[in-house]
Amino acid sequence: MTSPIDRVREAWHSCITTSLILPNKHSFNLVVPAKDDEGPDSPFYMTRPSGLRVQIPSDSANRLLAACETWVRSPDGPTADVYDLWQPLMIHASRVKTGEISQNQADKLLSNNMFSNSIVALPLGGIFAAEQSVTIGHNCIVGHLSTATERSIDSLARNSNPPLLGFRFNDEVAWTEDFLYAEEDEHVAEALEAELIEAEGWMPLVVAIKLSAAGSLASRWAIDIAQALAGSIWLASLPSDLNDFPYPAAPWICGADGPKNPYNWENQAPTNVEPLRVDMTNVRAERAESEYWASIHASPISLEDVIEAGWLQAITRVVEAARDHPHNSRDVIVARACQLIYTSRHATSLGVRHQLESLAAAPFSQGATRAVEDVFLTSFEQPVALASDFASLATVRDALHAMR
Repeated sequence: MTSPIDRVREAWHSCITTSLILPNKHSFNLVVPAKDDEGPDSPFYMTRPSGLRVQIPSDSANRLLAACETWVRSPDGPTADVYDLWQPLMIHASRVKTGEISQNQADKLLSNNMFSNSIVALPLGGIFAAEQSVTIGHNCIVGHLSTATERSIDSLARNSNPPLLGFRFNDEVAWTEDFLYAEEDEHVAEALEAELIEAEGWMPLVVAIKLSAAGSLASRWAIDIAQALAGSIWLASLPSDLNDFPYPAAPWICGADGPKNPYNWENQAPTNVEPLRVDMTNVRAERAESEYWASIHASPISLEDVIEAGWLQAITRVVEAARDHPHNSRDVIVARACQLIYTSRHATSLGVRHQLESLAAAPFSQGATRAVEDVFLTSFEQPVALASDFASLATVRDALHAMR
């Protein structure tokens, strides 16, 4: 019996053998597979860097898409959206056709593990950490945007199973631009350093997570984990007496739930969340729309202080629970509560409206569910009112404290 992965391989080889190389007579380039018209029998085209245009017949492309759908539904299939499998396979087929890679090289890419893992990095604001990156559990690196942090994430990627080719901060996302310019030009580096010193600022805190998924599913999963992480750090930073104001500002994903700038809380126009993803599906940077967010003013959270206060184990358990979802684990409950507190603190956060639905499916006790729902409802209607909801915050923070 032919396995799902073998059906994908056969359909993919058909795309290669039935494709044609054509001169590119158009003024635009097709980086991803697309049609010139919407007819069901119209072929797909892609433009390669050489300037050649590769044409793949519609029936071959559709056969590959059907095989990918079967593969995703199979028990041993990859955790990925079907189009996140189909699109890069189409691109790899065009690369083989134009001689950019050999058939043997391409066959090695297409294995059972091809789409089984990824590294996704996101920038956080409102948190200042020590110069050295911090390892949270076995699958998460947290550190300011720097060459040292890049090396740590690269090591995480190369030591994954199967190993990824590596990790580099690149220009596919806007939040790496200052860092990359500074790496290329020492004058830019000096100007950036002077600006940070004058403003008492810092580079974004990067959260990089290794996931057993790929494509857009991995990006969405990473956002959930980053929100749970930020929520747990904020809870850990609160004073023992919740009457002791002011609270620190809740950390945010830069550009999505707060400013693009990680240390300047001045109000800015809304922008996008931009996960930097490294896996076999990665063709373009993922971009998800965010809504408007309100201006906030408070001192940043010191990650070093939170760790020194003994919260690292609890935060690690939150990240690992949000990543691995152990069945009926209380850690998962706390992780979801931390994410819900994050999304309610940032009332315009991505995913805020579906949080109650996922909460309803979680094995919360009735009291804990009501407490966290109260946090959501209070802060969604009046974001600044969350600080006065002592009972709800205390419920979740006590659960987090018990994980230390």
